Amino acid sequence: MTDAVQRNDDPPRESKRSSRQATRATLSTGSLRRLDFFIPGRPRATQTGSIVRVGGRAFPTRRNTPWSAYCGLVAKQHAPALPFTEALAVELTFLLPAPKKWKGGTRPAKRPDIDGLCKGLLDAWNGILYRDDAQVVELTLEKRYSLTLNGVRVVVRETI
Repeated sequence: MTDAVQRNDDPPRESKRSSRQATRATLSTGSLRRLDFFIPGRPRATQTGSIVRVGGRAFPTRRNTPWSAYCGLVAKQHAPALPFTEALAVELTFLLPAPKKWKGGTRPAKRPDIDGLCKGLLDAWNGILYRDDAQVVELTLEKRYSLTLNGVRVVVRETI
């Protein structure tokens, strides 16, 4: 059997392998809770577009939101029964496809920008993993090249 062809802009379609990887989540039951899961697919930066004004309030429009929406859906599958309410530390490791003329090394010092990769995700998880992204007091970001697996590893933990 062959898999259906997929555009690079679309969120990944679930395959048997990727759905197994996406469902590996852990939630510790100690005094400080921790959530750890992987979202398969090609990470996309969320770009701020123009500003739209409605009723005197300004709202930025976003581009590449299908990836953020997909990450929100995967987060719902792994979310705790009640969203986190305390201060949080979030670790995001983005695994990007290696370029064709890649000469080794795992640290891509080029586009997409790391802040663009994370801002749409933090907004997408409001009300799902935590009440509001203002609860995030520690943010650790990393982007790496990977020849085999693309996606983002997510760790959310309560902090003191």
